[in-house]
Amino acid sequence: TNPVQNDEQQAVRPRSSRRVTSYHHPFQTRCSPCNDPAPSYASATRTPKFPPAPRFFDNGKEVLPKYTCSVSREGPMQMRIEKISPFQYLQKQDFRTVYVVLNGTQLSVHKIKTVQLAGHSLPTAGRLIKRYTLQHAEIGLATDIQYNQLLPATRLAHFIPSAARRKAYEKDPELFTPISQVVLRLRLETDQFLLADHSEERIFRWIHDLSASIDISLPLDERSAPKPCTIPRRRRRQRTQATENINDQNVIAEQEQIMREMYPSLARSIERGSDGAELSRTESAEDTNALTLTGTIDQEVEDIDLSFLAEDLGQEQQPSARPANLRQTTSSTVSTWRYIKRCMPTLLFDAPRATDIIMCHGRRLRVNTKMDMLEEWELAPPSYDVHDF
Repeated sequence: TNPVQNDEQQAVRPRSSRRVTSYHHPFQTRCSPCNDPAPSYASATRTPKFPPAPRFFDNGKEVLPKYTCSVSREGPMQMRIEKISPFQYLQKQDFRTVYVVLNGTQLSVHKIKTVQLAGHSLPTAGRLIKRYTLQHAEIGLATDIQYNQLLPATRLAHFIPSAARRKAYEKDPELFTPISQVVLRLRLETDQFLLADHSEERIFRWIHDLSASIDISLPLDERSAPKPCTIPRRRRRQRTQATENINDQNVIAEQEQIMREMYPSLARSIERGSDGAELSRTESAEDTNALTLTGTIDQEVEDIDLSFLAEDLGQEQQPSARPANLRQTTSSTVSTWRYIKRCMPTLLFDAPRATDIIMCHGRRLRVNTKMDMLEEWELAPPSYDVHDF
């Protein structure tokens, strides 16, 4: 059974890419060489400049400052496990509601428990299901999953078990209200599972906190500089060839209307330039070939978010009392979240692993894909090539 299939229909798989697009922390499998000079013999026999400090009675019993965790998040989410090892897939399962707690470099999954507070039901953490470490973890949006949570719309629907709600919804769609979910995929230790929530903003904040936890999970000597994605990904959509007649007057009028609405400043400059010269369209073969060549070149250009540009143009045209030399840097909330979404990492079901090293029961193991097994692994010393012998 293919676990990428959703509960309603089989999700269309995008073109598989061998490039790692998930968020992970770079890890070196070899130690870095130490280029510090050796100490001199004189420093070993030199007497200390200051005498050792006297020992007090409270030495080693000082009151430590309070510890506060700056990376933490918790809340109820929908969860579905896809793999329990890099080589073992699970059968198709339904999403179940759990309570997820992120505390520093540890992610805990609990059963959800409801408590009554001031007449309101609040979800909280129940019995612990499993704990994960964020060392050598990978996270990203599961763009190959489409999932809708079914909420009961009638009293009768509340008595239908969760496992039978999908079939009941297919027979009578009025029993439930489908809520679209944003799905996040995680690879922690030997497991691979999905977390879903209806709020896109909440998922983005989870990705931000999980990325920070991944960056600080390794020991200080093994950490590298984090590499977050701050530039939007390039979109590679399957474009269809235009079958319309480009010389059709209706098509030309429609394109002119789009240019006037999306780029009013450009349209005014064209109209001013057309006052002194008469523009004419000839239906010759040369013009047709030139337009066809232009359309072919544009197919390789990255997609442009026209709505984002329209918002920027609208803001620039609004009169304001600010100085003319002061650059406008504010943008709407919608365009900001659209930009954040394009910067989010993605992790597909069969995407290649960023590293072959994983954590299992507190030990580091190497994934051997040829033998389909996990091997013992230790940090190797630096190679002789780095010393330039």
